[in-house]
Amino acid sequence: MSQENDSRDLVPGSDPPVPDADDEQGSSTIPEILEQLPAEILAQLPAVFTFEASLHAGPLPSADEMEKYEAVLPGAADRIVKMAEGQADHRAELETEALRQEGQRSWMGLVFGAILALSFVVLGLVAVLVDRPWFAVAFAASPLPAILGAFVYGTRSRRREREQRARLMTGHDTS
Repeated sequence: MSQENDSRDLVPGSDPPVPDADDEQGSSTIPEILEQLPAEILAQLPAVFTFEASLHAGPLPSADEMEKYEAVLPGAADRIVKMAEGQADHRAELETEALRQEGQRSWMGLVFGAILALSFVVLGLVAVLVDRPWFAVAFAASPLPAILGAFVYGTRSRRREREQRARLMTGHDTS
């Protein structure tokens, strides 16, 4: 670094001298840099830098924030709590209805699957009666892969749903 840059007075708002790329002092630590600053600049710096952060998650603000709302608008805290309760009730109603519809769809699937499987078995019996054994085997056996596939798919999807519910309940959901 050149001598004229070192002797430049530092004033608040001005840029500090920039070390040259080949200057050995380019790797100074913060305490070393602070030691080089003039006393009038050091006097303007705060002695301690602090950083404070807080994190709150949930349907309601923290108690401190609720107090502030209440101070600005009396009754606001009660209104906020009632709003959160209403939202929770609404969500519970939606989940109940979704579960009811899911159960209804599941039963309908079982009924239609049973009707379809029985239809193929009946067609197989008809084929036996008209002396067509290969058609009988084909009709009687054709629903088996579909029934097995539905069973395997249902078992896997229920397991995934249980695992996802467990992750949600323990707070380990990353999706």
